[in-house]
Amino acid sequence: GHALQDYLNWKRIAATTATFETLVSLVNYHLVPRISHVPLADFNGKHFHELALAVMETPPKTRRCDPGPRVPIQKISDDALRRRKKTLNALTSILRGAFDIAWERGELNSDIPLRCLRRVPNVDRPRVVFLDRDECRMLMDASNPDLELLVRAALYTGCRANELIQMRVGDFE
Repeated sequence: GHALQDYLNWKRIAATTATFETLVSLVNYHLVPRISHVPLADFNGKHFHELALAVMETPPKTRRCDPGPRVPIQKISDDALRRRKKTLNALTSILRGAFDIAWERGELNSDIPLRCLRRVPNVDRPRVVFLDRDECRMLMDASNPDLELLVRAALYTGCRANELIQMRVGDFE
């Protein structure tokens, strides 16, 4: 808990207001209830794995509502799981920063708490989604006539809407 407080005190100075508020929210929602009672020198891989599982199974925070019950990882959609892994990586970065500050201040005699932190790989990889022919037809049918031309152009070219809007006839041979 003290290491997290020291980290947030540093981030209050070093980070933008929006970043700082996001960090405080993540720390209060995920870390304080789960690991703030663990003495820094005792933190190990077991604590981190328990934290990781809890974060993955906890529904995301939405406004001020209670998150609801934990959901087993097997029942979470791929996209929701990817977002939760991204949250876990953000929490890992926060812990790494807090543990680094404690290490620099001489509050840790061992680097075990630092070495047990692991990031989850490949969560920032972009999602690739392709529409099949039927989905393309349904999309065009659902569009009004003016929008249908843009939808058709996007499907043929792969351009984004903004790129299509900026195109001119002279851009093509």
